Amino acid sequence: MPVMTKLYKVTGNTKYLDKLYEYFSFAKDLMYDDEYKLFYRDAKYVYPKHKTVTGKKDFWARGNGWVFAGLAKVLADLPKDDTHRAEYIQIYQDLAESLAKYQQEEGFWSRSILDIEHAAGYETSGTAFFTYGYLWGINNGLLDEAEYKSVVDKGYNYLTQVALQAD
Repeated sequence: MPVMTKLYKVTGNTKYLDKLYEYFSFAKDLMYDDEYKLFYRDAKYVYPKHKTVTGKKDFWARGNGWVFAGLAKVLADLPKDDTHRAEYIQIYQDLAESLAKYQQEEGFWSRSILDIEHAAGYETSGTAFFTYGYLWGINNGLLDEAEYKSVVDKGYNYLTQVALQAD
């Protein structure tokens, strides 16, 4: 997604913003779950066709991280008067609210966001994307610091104290 806004910034051609919305809308229509406000990994992972080992919906942390961090990058470069800006912000804020509910006590998100048993163990890539996305939102006034600071602190602590190894 950020490639499209970067191309727009370089060229000034709005076709890149139009394509961004076309592609985003296609992916959202295919993979976004309105109940949980999260994205499925891809079309093959949409519930009930695919379930976790305990029968839950399977939302991939890294994939949702790509969306969450990607939206932060898009919003950083998207013109303030873009027709679809409010929609991107709403999805970004909905993701932030939803993701915060599923952060593990140790600060990471499990590979399958709703079901830690599906792929037990630490997960770092989604956690790094999420921590970045939350920090960007707080620093740019789209997320409330009082509401999300503890999420960021736990994510950062996990990334720097658990995930980062001496070797």
